[in-house]
Amino acid sequence: MNEVIPFNPSPNDMARQVNMLAEDTSRIILKNHTKQRMRQRNITMKHVVECLRQGTCAGGDWPHQNPQGEWVCNMVRCVAGLDVQVATRVIWDEKIIVVTVF
Repeated sequence: MNEVIPFNPSPNDMARQVNMLAEDTSRIILKNHTKQRMRQRNITMKHVVECLRQGTCAGGDWPHQNPQGEWVCNMVRCVAGLDVQVATRVIWDEKIIVVTVF
């Protein structure tokens, strides 16, 4: 019997997955909370998409898996002179759920 090897993406693996998924904006889901924070913090959809397409996964404890099986990470990028962080939940190979921005 073969040994099961757990999937544990590195920050670079996670960033590549998010970057790839973000190429199709229909795979980016914004929560109502996210939209409120975007307005409050003057972060546009263009900022969010650029961060997801070109950003990197923040280090530390990222990425990790939540109890629902979604991968969680903060993507970071300087966009138009603004340091943007996008907190995400990722359903691998399917979609990105944007939790909040700061």
